[in-house]
Amino acid sequence: MFQLDTERSFASSISHLDRLESPPMVVECVHEKGAHDWTSLIHIAQASGPHKRLLIELVNRGYHLFRAHERGSLFVHRHHIDRVWDKIESGEYIYTEDHLVYQLSFPEQRRPGRLLVVFSPVASNRFTQFLDRHFSISFKSIGRYLHDDTLILRIADLGGVVGSFYLPTTYDPQNNEKVQRLIRSIASKYRIPEKRIVLYGASKGGTGALYTALQTGFRCVAIDPIVSRRSPKKDPYYAYTAIFPEDREKLFLRLAAEKASAGWGESHITVVTSPGSAEHLPIHRLAAKSPLARCTQLLIVHHPGIERHADVGPRTVPTTVATLNNALVGLNHSPGVYHLR
Repeated sequence: MFQLDTERSFASSISHLDRLESPPMVVECVHEKGAHDWTSLIHIAQASGPHKRLLIELVNRGYHLFRAHERGSLFVHRHHIDRVWDKIESGEYIYTEDHLVYQLSFPEQRRPGRLLVVFSPVASNRFTQFLDRHFSISFKSIGRYLHDDTLILRIADLGGVVGSFYLPTTYDPQNNEKVQRLIRSIASKYRIPEKRIVLYGASKGGTGALYTALQTGFRCVAIDPIVSRRSPKKDPYYAYTAIFPEDREKLFLRLAAEKASAGWGESHITVVTSPGSAEHLPIHRLAAKSPLARCTQLLIVHHPGIERHADVGPRTVPTTVATLNNALVGLNHSPGVYHLR
């Protein structure tokens, strides 16, 4: 175990870490705990610039906080995450050679004939010391409302502090390529054709679903994806840090232009948003005003209960279920902007 004392200058320790022949499995960060036993480097980093820089340095070397102990915080390297995550050890989650974590839910009676890929949203406690912050199991009952031959693949969002949004990161530029390989390997194993693969996610998960759809051409239902830059003064997802090599909004606009110049296939993307969400305007710019509009059905839901971004997913469940089932059977839709009242 490599020890790093955050109460002293940590630059030399980081340099020492980089000089090691191979990354140690665990890095121990010693720091003040304050009044709470569960205080971790993630919490301290919210108010301390030096601690935030240290956290980013560790993340960019492939480390994930997995426990806050009595002396500070423990970080595990991505390549050894299976040795400290109890749900991998128990078999509830599966760990791959690409260092991804996933879970499969099978149809109860029928052989799998369709594949729904669920990308995780931000965890309810995004700053928890536990690795479950990377794998929020949302809409647990979704299988009840889908075609009864649907295999459900849920993929953890490893990378970053609270997740990578399934995007390329400084530590892992091939992050999304690995996600794509996993999806294709599961589909191949269960003989599911690509036209029966549907990507789904809400919020952060919607970002991952949309990005992966643009890369692969798979059908996609993205619920209020986070595609905006957000304010650097309020950056709870570390989007403005060195963790991400490219600005998120520029990334999507560039990708939309690249795919358009290469020629679009059939319309295969549905995006759901609402005027009550802070993401509404940037989503509209991307899905209705950029070249992405050529293959996108943008559904704008007007609901009195949607007052913020977090309300969109829970308040649009009927729309989500309908669009998912349409996508799973391969129904085509016309691109455009549609207002649902």
